[in-house]
Amino acid sequence: MNPNEETSFLNYSSNLLTDIYTDGNERVIEINLPGFTKAEVNITYENGYLNLVAKKDESKTVTGREYLRKERYLGEQRRSYYIGLIKEELITAEAKDGVLTIKMTDHEQPTKPIKTIEIK
Repeated sequence: MNPNEETSFLNYSSNLLTDIYTDGNERVIEINLPGFTKAEVNITYENGYLNLVAKKDESKTVTGREYLRKERYLGEQRRSYYIGLIKEELITAEAKDGVLTIKMTDHEQPTKPIKTIEIK
């Protein structure tokens, strides 16, 4: 058996399991990311979407070993969450015990000038 062909027993899910809830005036997103370090996770905020990319590469092969089975993960997981337009500086993230927690204050939205549309 080729050790790189067998991947069905990986403990990584292609779906990033998520809980979203409110806590007072904060919205909280908790995402399961077991096995990922902070350096392997990237979070961006654009146009009301919070985008998460988690990349892992455990595919290193040691020369001289004959692998009977190799179940190391190589790949990435992505997920986007629509959170609406909020001030970017009100978004915080913390990783602890395989769970990424993202918090944002709910009530302070950026103000945009009102634009009047001329009727022709």
